Amino acid sequence: AQPGDERYEVVTYADERGVFLPHSPRAQALERPAWLRPPLRNLVWHQAALPWLCHRRAWDLLFLPAANRRLPWRAPCPTVGTVHDLAGARVAGKYDPARQLYIRRVLPRLIRGLDHVLTVSEASRQDIVELTGLAPERVTVTPLAADLTRFTPGDRGQARERVAKRLGAPGPFLLYLSRIEHPGKNHVALIRAFDAMKARTGLPHHLV
Repeated sequence: AQPGDERYEVVTYADERGVFLPHSPRAQALERPAWLRPPLRNLVWHQAALPWLCHRRAWDLLFLPAANRRLPWRAPCPTVGTVHDLAGARVAGKYDPARQLYIRRVLPRLIRGLDHVLTVSEASRQDIVELTGLAPERVTVTPLAADLTRFTPGDRGQARERVAKRLGAPGPFLLYLSRIEHPGKNHVALIRAFDAMKARTGLPHHLV
């Protein structure tokens, strides 16, 4: 959306093209096959095929939007990556042993290879600096935000009806957004805290 004559190439799966490809004549999709989705294949692709693609397409800059998961060991151009968090290195048992080993031993080295790191909070920035040894000036916080052209408040009455029908919560509720993941998301503590709050205050809300 910014003025200028830069060109962008977005590497994506075909079924995600509409989500990730900006509506701009200066952006085009480079579609990858769906069989690259499994973690091990995806990891190999990032190490072997992505640097080759980067060289072949003669990119000036490679941006990796999920650099806390997939990074090439090296690239033939400057690299910037968003590391959303390093919670896997902080929460014991969050993932299986193989993934924990990758997060604790391999990923920090890959992150150090980036020319610049973006992250979404000051807490994540502190973790990245501590766990990778990067200089603080190489890590910039860029808080997340909603696209207000797509996500805007609708009719409250209709929203309540839809929630009541779909989730069985007819009255007031508190909505918690997360996948079910133990122990990383700590749902047990959330439920205990909600239960204690209802007992203390008589809050009529449900927890959704």
